[in-house]
Amino acid sequence: MKKSYSFTALILLTMLSVQVFGQTLPTPELLYYKFNESGTTVTNYASAPPVGTATATIMGGITQGGIGQCDGALIGSGNSSSTDYLNTGWAPNISGTPWTISFWTSNITPSATLFYIFGDVNSTSFRCFTNGVAGANNWILRGPVTDVLVTGGATTAPSMTTFVYDPLSANIKAYLNGVLVNTVAQASANIVGTGPFKVMGYGTNVGSPVGGLLDEYRFYSHALTDQEVLQLYVRQTNDTIAVSSCGDYTAPSGAVFTTSGNYNDTIPNSYCGDSIINIDLTISSPTFDTIAVYSCNDYTAPSGVVFTTSGIYNDTILNAAGCDSIINIDLTILSPSFDTIQVIECDTYTAPSGAVFTTSGIYNDTILNAAGCDSIITIDLVVNYSSADTLSLIECDVYDAPDGTQITTSGIYDLVIPNAVGCDSLIHVDLTVLTSSSSTITETACDSYTAPDGAIYTQSGNFVATIPNAVGCDSVISIILTVNSVNSNVTQSGVTLTSDETSATYQWIDCGTGLAIPNETSASFTATANGSYAVIVTKNGCTDTSNCIAISTIGLSENLDATISVYPNPATTTLTIQNTSNATAVFSLMDASGKVLRTVSTSDEKIEWNIEQLPAGIYSLTVNYTHAVNVFKVVKL
Repeated sequence: MKKSYSFTALILLTMLSVQVFGQTLPTPELLYYKFNESGTTVTNYASAPPVGTATATIMGGITQGGIGQCDGALIGSGNSSSTDYLNTGWAPNISGTPWTISFWTSNITPSATLFYIFGDVNSTSFRCFTNGVAGANNWILRGPVTDVLVTGGATTAPSMTTFVYDPLSANIKAYLNGVLVNTVAQASANIVGTGPFKVMGYGTNVGSPVGGLLDEYRFYSHALTDQEVLQLYVRQTNDTIAVSSCGDYTAPSGAVFTTSGNYNDTIPNSYCGDSIINIDLTISSPTFDTIAVYSCNDYTAPSGVVFTTSGIYNDTILNAAGCDSIINIDLTILSPSFDTIQVIECDTYTAPSGAVFTTSGIYNDTILNAAGCDSIITIDLVVNYSSADTLSLIECDVYDAPDGTQITTSGIYDLVIPNAVGCDSLIHVDLTVLTSSSSTITETACDSYTAPDGAIYTQSGNFVATIPNAVGCDSVISIILTVNSVNSNVTQSGVTLTSDETSATYQWIDCGTGLAIPNETSASFTATANGSYAVIVTKNGCTDTSNCIAISTIGLSENLDATISVYPNPATTTLTIQNTSNATAVFSLMDASGKVLRTVSTSDEKIEWNIEQLPAGIYSLTVNYTHAVNVFKVVKL
């Protein structure tokens, strides 16, 4: 166990060496080149690189490799910057905002040739170079800024040069190997152009002597502090950790400590420098204990190990100090018991453990047996279900309930009967009991009587009709019925008509006009003029009208009056009556039944009637004068 704890602590400390010991150096926002790759592509590791600057391209004869400040470097070719340079792809656009430029160089030799470590002729000739006006072994920053000189920065020996512009301080500071060496007043520094911004190059000038090295090129969009500039150069981080370990402790460098105390340990950080770690170390010891345990079936020890048989066992876990806690376990394993039961229940079943089951099936239930272990009961359960129903009933007089009771009053009743599976069937009945009714009526009718239930009776007698009453129950009606009738037949004798009904009230009518004939209220009627006649007979409160009977023989003569002529006869569409007597007469056209179809009183010489719509047959044309009646037979084709 102790070795596994030490290994865990080592992993933890290794993680801390990356996350804590390697204190984060400020990452450039614009350009950051490490030159640790191969080929002509250089990654821009800046946190917010301008558009199009994710990678830079090595042009011409310069290469990356060799040994720089950290791993590789950019190696100069000594050729013109028109062909040999690192193309950043950047068109600078920095106006009045702070910035920091830092770079590491080596193998920069004095020469009559000016060597330009970076610059952009299209950004107001912003550049940095050595030799010439800068002097050998010096860097000078020139362009849209006041000249800033770094003496001793451009040498064959490795050195790091940093320029920091802070508009709030209105100056540019120059640092050599993390130390401030020059401060130049600078009110404004606008670096704006079309690019490309070149590293190890400027215009057509030479960027570096052959073999000159450039590494860790950084371009920030903010001003670094003095401490941050120094940190770029020193690359050393410091930290203090508190560690508790059991038995011994292996430091990140691999050193092993066995006693508590304060120790210093050194490992490389991620910036090619040292990470100095102060370790406040506490060495702890293991503990021991003995326990007696009774368990059912098996026992899970504190460490998670499972034991299934009785015995003496040793188990190891971490104690409060994080060291081994060694536990001696005196273990007794007890056994469970088993049983099977069959159960039939209605709706629900509560098992011995208190579990409730509502459906049929095979279930396992567990309770404690006498030994305190599981008593596992297999339950073969059949669950039958109660049922429930709600009825809203309207009954007449009495309700025969499902449980056999007879209920005669309205109310709400809960009835319980067994259902098909032997469980309760609860019936909630909302009952309304209505009452049937009975009555007796005496009715008198003519010819026939329609009872309330729709039955039709044509004879007198006693009858019973049953219909729903106002509440929907039976209404039993006893009917004492008298059916009267009137004999409407008429006997004809010549021009005399006699009703076949006796001891009645009579009224004779003219069927041609539909009007009652004045004073004709006897059983017999003698016609004084041809026409169609009927009688209205009333007896015992009943009234009926006989059929119309035609009389056409009164004063009958065939063309007795030579002044009247009828033509054409037979006729089809028009019947013409010619009257040359100049006397007024009543002209009437009747069908075979005596019904008057058309009549006119006139002295006109000529009468024309349209008979086109009359059916074919024999018709009578009666001409009535004050002194005589003439009848003409007319045939309609």
